[in-house]
Amino acid sequence: LCSADIYPLVPKPGRVERDFLFYLLLTDAFTEYAIRGSARAGMPKVNRDHLFAYRVRTPAIEEQRRIVAILDEAFEGIATAKANAEENLHNVRELFEQLHQAAFAAVLDALPARRLGTFARFRNGINYTKQSTGQKAQILGVKDFQNHFWAPLDNLDSVTLDGDLGAADRVAEGDILTVRSNGNPELIGRCMVVGEHEVPITHSGFTIRITLDRSVALSTYVCQFMRSRAVRRELIDGGNGLNIKSLNQGMLSEVMVPLPSLDRQREIVAVIESMAAETARLTDITKRKLVALEELKKSLLHQAFTGQLTASNPTIAKDPLALKTTSPEFTANVICLAYERHKRQSREKTFGHVKAQKVLHLVESIAKVDLGRQPMRDAAGPNDFRHMLNAEDWARANGVFEMVNRGGGYEFRKLGTFDQHQPRARQTLEPYLSQLERVIDLLVPMDTEQAEVFATVHAAWNNLLADGAAVTDDAIVSAAREDWHPDKLKIAEHKFRTAIALIRQKGLVPDGTAKYVGGQQRLI
Repeated sequence: LCSADIYPLVPKPGRVERDFLFYLLLTDAFTEYAIRGSARAGMPKVNRDHLFAYRVRTPAIEEQRRIVAILDEAFEGIATAKANAEENLHNVRELFEQLHQAAFAAVLDALPARRLGTFARFRNGINYTKQSTGQKAQILGVKDFQNHFWAPLDNLDSVTLDGDLGAADRVAEGDILTVRSNGNPELIGRCMVVGEHEVPITHSGFTIRITLDRSVALSTYVCQFMRSRAVRRELIDGGNGLNIKSLNQGMLSEVMVPLPSLDRQREIVAVIESMAAETARLTDITKRKLVALEELKKSLLHQAFTGQLTASNPTIAKDPLALKTTSPEFTANVICLAYERHKRQSREKTFGHVKAQKVLHLVESIAKVDLGRQPMRDAAGPNDFRHMLNAEDWARANGVFEMVNRGGGYEFRKLGTFDQHQPRARQTLEPYLSQLERVIDLLVPMDTEQAEVFATVHAAWNNLLADGAAVTDDAIVSAAREDWHPDKLKIAEHKFRTAIALIRQKGLVPDGTAKYVGGQQRLI
């Protein structure tokens, strides 16, 4: 027996295999169909008649079994990959905790620690109610902590206080906030540093503000120390081994902090920040991989029930990363990634032929991913137009995207399979994703001309080094402007010098080993 809210689906023998039916129920198409037929009043409930009216093509039993076998194998591989990725994510976080603790080990052993209360002042946050009728103020509360090291000061909640906000209740740059009270004991003692701000900001009564004697302690150093696993455990356990739900100023004042010189504190903070940045990078890669694996499952299910895994078209790439970087599909995937990252910043209108070509050139010259291009000097910078056309031809033939002439230039336009193709695209780019995104994100805020000048300057600079010529700013400007193409003279010289400065600032100075940009041809 089963509940009336459960609909048992019994496959008809000889018509449909049980596992084939099971995989069908996992598809987004079926889920969306079922939801569309659910009752809207009260608790949503799937309409049985609507559910049973769902139509699906059922191939022959042997074909169903073959498709199920393909999905079983693929899903098993995906499950293994997800388990490995999740373990890697755990290991990355655990390693950071260990290195974070190690960063303080030397000073803990070498210095007598001082009670936090001997060089800090504490103040509880303000309380208010819905009936308060005083001044309105922006406020930092427990929900703003999450895992932030720096307090997020944009888009804070505004509240009405009892009376006016006094100076003593305003947070200042360099203050440390810590969670005083929460229903979840694991949040007790979580802390963050307040950065520079212009408008008055206060903090809620569920937090405590710590103001340090800046002559002996850096806020970033003390906050990092308080975020260490040992101190967090001390604050959560309240010194008695039992989880507490409230922290007080007395407990905080007893925290023992080693205080080396301010210069040594800065060094320790710099080490931890470097580790944190690398941990964040690895965590982001792993999380993207988990998302991509989940999307791959959806894509495989979509293929299975849209006729793409029939005996006449049975292939699923066993290794979704097995794609040559010099293939048209790989280049098309790079262009898709560049478009998506432009769109994320609402900059997709700047992404057309010229900017896409500059992305491809810098992917080779900065990210060092060989796309098989043979770049030539062109009015719009270093180009291999035929190479990009091959990628566009592949994308158009597979319904992914096309470049459309809008009169003022060619713009990127998504086609029907763009969204469906994205999981596959990200998987093929995964081994190179961090390098690719670094290059693309460099160009996202630029307009077309800025991207053109930047790529041209980088290419001209690399050519000079490859030729063994003397490299000065004047020589780079001359090679990128006067000697590149007559159209470059229409662009002001100072823009080329700005690009030179940006290349140095970003640490992207060429070394002469990138592909040589030779000849000269015009865009068709």
